[in-house]
Amino acid sequence: MFYRLSDQIALRSWMRVEGAYYQKGIPTAQPLTRREFDTLKLCDGEHDLEPGGTLASLAERGLILPCRQGEHPSEWSAYRHIENRYFPQMNLMITGKCNYNCLHCFNAADNAPLMSEWTFEELCRLLDQARDCGIHAFTVTGGEPMVHKRFMDILREIHRRDMFVMELNTNSFS
Repeated sequence: MFYRLSDQIALRSWMRVEGAYYQKGIPTAQPLTRREFDTLKLCDGEHDLEPGGTLASLAERGLILPCRQGEHPSEWSAYRHIENRYFPQMNLMITGKCNYNCLHCFNAADNAPLMSEWTFEELCRLLDQARDCGIHAFTVTGGEPMVHKRFMDILREIHRRDMFVMELNTNSFS
């Protein structure tokens, strides 16, 4: 019988983390036993596997699905070894601009030296690099992130790369 990884699961390894998986919407990778990891690597739609045991447990947990031969996991789901240490999430300050002038804040509206911001193209390159390093989740911050003129486009680009925004630091007044 043939199996593939669920679309909600991404199989990964890093330096010092031999086997784990990401689940969409959960910021940290979940550990796997060596047996589970080795079995999941075979769930690529190409290996004819005998049902039962570890496969049954992985299917019950929703990590794999039965499939037809040649039906592969998505590009995001497919196993990938990442050459750096495990680093699942990052803070992403997309702008230093803010629409408030709070006394306690270094990003106050009258603090001109901090009002720089990423261009959309720079952010897209950074998102590609973050994905390639195994980053899965972001805290989007600023200044006030919602004053960035491409704020919604940035969120779409994060999602398009199968990553997600875990937290948005905002004053909610834009």
